[in-house]
Formats: sequence, structure tokens, C-alpha cells
Amino acid sequence: MLGVYRNEKLNTFWVDKEYSFLKKDIKELLLEKSNVCAYCRIPFPSGKASKILIHIEHILPKDEYPFYTFYLKNLSLSCQRCNMTCKGRRKDHIVNYRGKCNHSEDTDFLESNYHILHPNIHYIDGYYKLKLFPVGNSFFYHYEKKVDNNPKLDFTFSFFKLHEIEESYIDYIQGLDSNNLKREEFGLDKVI
Repeated sequence: MLGVYRNEKLNTFWVDKEYSFLKKDIKELLLEKSNVCAYCRIPFPSGKASKILIHIEHILPKDEYPFYTFYLKNLSLSCQRCNMTCKGRRKDHIVNYRGKCNHSEDTDFLESNYHILHPNIHYIDGYYKLKLFPVGNSFFYHYEKKVDNNPKLDFTFSFFKLHEIEESYIDYIQGLDSNNLKREEFGLDKVI
């Protein structure tokens, strides 16, 4: 299996300070590829301080899939909201979830192994796009679906609660208190 180092303790290296340089390099590499959240598509704030708001997301959880902890095909960048609040430790986005059993890159990274649109397998912009419309000093966020009746697209929208983002920005623009997005808590207030 090219690119996957077989060591069941790889996930423990992820939190080891000695390997923090590697995480920094991975984040920089992934930022060169895309500067938006892999799921909600909201652009990441710029500047050095903003990088703490950008999470390296393990699509297959590193605790159950330790071999893929540093594997680029299993990594994407996401905002704190999508990574921690929506996805967290959930595994219901994986069709053939097998816990800590034997894994195979041949099956683990098949499109059919996911209920969601996988950011490294699917071309996300071919399914949906986040449109930003300026409104005063802010933006109105709207998701444009490019395909109809697609179960993976529908699951992605539900899993990551993308409609809540649209609703929250409508509330925000109108000056209404919106608790479901928690803009400041997740750094999204810096996007505008």
C-alpha cells in the first residue's frame, strides 16, 4: 500500500509536540490546495493568528484508522464548526465502518465507502458552491446545489448543517440574535 506506513501508534504521534512541525507542514500544503473549509466552503481568514481556527480534518477518524493519520488522502482542512461541532467523533458518514479492524486503501478510499462527499475523492464544486453576496459590511451566504436528487450531497448538507449557516447569516444581517452558528466562538466573525 503506497503512502501508508503501517504503525498502529501513528495516531498517538499526532498529539506529540515532537511532530508538531509535520502538522504545520501538512496544513501549509493543504492550504496551498484550498483556502476554504472542505465542507461548508467558507473561506478561511488570512493571517498567522487565523491558522489556529483551521483544523486538519481526518475524514476517517485517526483513532479507528491509525494507519491513515498522516495520509494525505485522508486529510483535509475544515473550520472548527464543521470538524468539532458537526463531525466530531461521528462515524455515520462511513458506509463500511469496521472499527479498528484491518483496513485496505483499496476499499477505504472508494467513493462508495462514504455517505458524504469526500473532499479528496469528489470534486465538491461540481456538487455545490457557496455564494457570497455583499450586504452592507457583511455577506449573505447561500449554497447553490448543482445537482438534484443526490444522496451524498443531501447527506453532506444534513451532516454539516449547511442550511443553518444560510439561516444564521440571514439572522445576522437582520440584526437578530442567532445562536446556532456561534460566529465568534468558531472564528467566523473574522471572515466578514
